[in-house]
Parts: sequence; C-alpha cells; structure tokens
Amino acid sequence: MSLPSPVGEDVGLVGFYEVNKVPWDNYRTSICTVQISKAVTSIGNYAFGSCSNLAGITILNPDCQIDDNRFGEWKVRTPAKCEETGVDYHICLVCQHEETRTTDKLRHDYATAWAVDTPANCTTPGSKSHHCTRCDAKTDITEIPKTAHTYVDGICKECGKVKPPFIPGVVTGEGEKPAKKDLLLLQKYLAGWDVKIDEAAADCNGDGKITKADLLRLQKYLAGWDVTLGE
Repeated sequence: MSLPSPVGEDVGLVGFYEVNKVPWDNYRTSICTVQISKAVTSIGNYAFGSCSNLAGITILNPDCQIDDNRFGEWKVRTPAKCEETGVDYHICLVCQHEETRTTDKLRHDYATAWAVDTPANCTTPGSKSHHCTRCDAKTDITEIPKTAHTYVDGICKECGKVKPPFIPGVVTGEGEKPAKKDLLLLQKYLAGWDVKIDEAAADCNGDGKITKADLLRLQKYLAGWDVTLGE
C-alpha cells in the first residue's frame, strides 16, 4: 500500500505526532511506500513511527528538512565482552530504518587480589591466579606449595601418613631440626668418609636412597627454600 502526502498543498509540515495519534494509524502496518508532496517543508519525529513494513519514502521537495533527531538513542543489541565486540542499534523515527554500529571489546579487567583456584594440602600443591572481574579468564597462575603434615598421635590428620620415628634431615640424630652440622656430616658420608649417620633421616627426598639429591635438598632447606624434607 502506498500513502500520498497526508497534508494539503497549503500545509508545509508532516508534524510531530505522538505514537497512535497519526491520521494513518489504523493502517500503518500496511504502508509500504510513502510519497511526500512538494508542499511539505519539514518532517518531524515519529511521523511514520511503527510503520513496520515501510520500505521507502520519496520526498518531492529537495529542500524538505528532516528533523536532526530522526534517529532514536543508541541501544545495546549485543553487549561487548572481553574478547568479543558488541553491537548497538538505533532506529529512524521517521521511516523505521535501522542502523547498527560495532562496539569495541572490553578487554580483561584483572583483579589485583589473588584468588585461590586449588587449595594446597600436605600431599598436593595448589594454585592461585588473578581473575578477570568480567569473565572467567585468569592470569599469573602460580603454584601454592604443599602444606606441612599435621600429626595427631603420630598420624597426619589430613592424609593419614604415619609420623616417622626420626626427623628428616637430622643426619647426626641430634637436635629437633636440621642444622649445618647435619649437612657437613652428609657431605662427608657421600665423599666416602668413615662416618656414622642416621640413614633414615639422611633420605631427605624420600626416594629410599642416599645420594647427592638428598644433599641438595638439605642445602636448599637450610638456605630457606620452600622445600619439604623426607618426601
């Protein structure tokens, strides 16, 4: 259905009609094309609002002014995400023509605080990272060292490990914790000296053998590294 200009030759405006008050409201969904006469000098907002099947408008007056605000406000159709662009749209209030624009990716916004992804326990290291505040992305993934065994009556309450009858690293068998004298004695033993050691305590990495690997583990422990003796 085509619609001629709704105003006479003596009227110069297709006005600012409110929705549902335009003269052609009853058949607006049947309108396919519109021809605006030469007498019309201005077309205001909402003149052809809700004409959902309108395919085109012919304006015979080349000097006809279309209101500067003929497009409504931009609205979000597809929100942008950290790694995906979004889509906004707005609709012409005169002819229902729709325009779209692409919005930029948001990019990740990582929190400054660490988030624990996997808690550490006495048998398995954990992990932590910085999480994006907008999505599930992570960065700076870092290992959390294993925790110490918690012995109650000689048994770890976390994993059930039986507490050994010796203190790992106390190669001399003397003292409550490893010291430099234990490291020196283990060095002599591995060098072939005829010295007596607590062999169970000297197995610093828990592999059942006494090697340079045990010496290295004990050196790291005494240097303050975050290592565990005896396993």
